[in-house]
Amino acid sequence: MLNLVPLQALLRNPGKTRTREEKLIRINDHYYYHQPTQPGPSLFNEKCETARLIKIRFGQLITRREWVEFSYGLWAHDLYYSWFQGTYPHVTALFEHSLIYSRISAIIDIMYMLGDGWVVVEIKSSPWRPEPSWVKQVSTYIYIAEQVGFRIIGAQIVAKDIVVNYDYMHIPFLSQSGRDGFNYLKSLPDKDWGEVRHNMEKCRICPYAKLCPIQRNYIQRSYAPMEALA
Repeated sequence: MLNLVPLQALLRNPGKTRTREEKLIRINDHYYYHQPTQPGPSLFNEKCETARLIKIRFGQLITRREWVEFSYGLWAHDLYYSWFQGTYPHVTALFEHSLIYSRISAIIDIMYMLGDGWVVVEIKSSPWRPEPSWVKQVSTYIYIAEQVGFRIIGAQIVAKDIVVNYDYMHIPFLSQSGRDGFNYLKSLPDKDWGEVRHNMEKCRICPYAKLCPIQRNYIQRSYAPMEALA
């Protein structure tokens, strides 16, 4: 696999990055961010299953504090893409490559070709921690990529402080885990509010509190976030 560097190695001399324009609507102390409605592996980063379902049905809500972190994450990804292209100009690579398999949408940060196979790269703007959701996200990317015809021979998670590599020996195990993640994501949109697991520990800081059917019984599928937050 290529010798990738942690994100913090680029922060000393960031240079120029692409600018992005996102479709954001300001609602009181929240921002409403339009996202594709298809469920995808990035939902594993959401600790509460109720919040995952809200994201699928309505879109993403971000508080002012989280918007700073969200913007930083976008900037950090652009910074890494620029570094990758400059460091490995002759490597065939796909950036933010979108894959859809059986209604599940996967946007993979970087996929690059190595020999006759591909390596999946996931970029995280925070320091490394043994976070099961990170591995589950990458595993599901691998499974989806394989289903649409890519031969995956490795995976790398680029955190702020380290790079974690998974070589070809890990791929069968990751792919099997990814299949379980894929089947879970397929079942999630059809669940009723009472069937999903709610993480009460996150309620106090959750931006979806006003939309959450556990806390607000008036929410229905026909409600839009703007109506509930008004």
